[in-house]
This record gives sequence, structure tokens and C-alpha cells, in this order.
Amino acid sequence: MDVLSKIDSHFKNQTELGLAVGVSQSVVSEWLTGKAKIPPLRAKKIAELTGIPREEILPKVFG
Repeated sequence: MDVLSKIDSHFKNQTELGLAVGVSQSVVSEWLTGKAKIPPLRAKKIAELTGIPREEILPKVFG
């Protein structure tokens, strides 16, 4: 399972993920489809919420 699928599986839907990290559902959709990169501050929050290491979410930034 890739990291985006792992992130997605921790939430009921994209809206719930967006609310949890302070962005809209459309921004989450762009992340999950690869149209946009997850910003480092959001990656940190996602890591806190899911337990997925931020190094796995953004390896070029945190790796």
C-alpha cells in the first residue's frame, strides 16, 4: 500500500481528513491524486493523527 492510500485509509472520507488538518476536501483530493504535494506542516499534522512517519509522507523533506 502506498503512503497516500495509507493516509486515506485512516479517515472516513476526504472531507474528514481535510477538516482534521485544516484544508478543504478539494485540496485533499489534489494530494491523493498527485496533482499537488502535501506541504510539510500538513504532513506533520497527518503524521500526528495517523502514526505514519512524516519521513514516509514526505521523504524528500524529512528523509
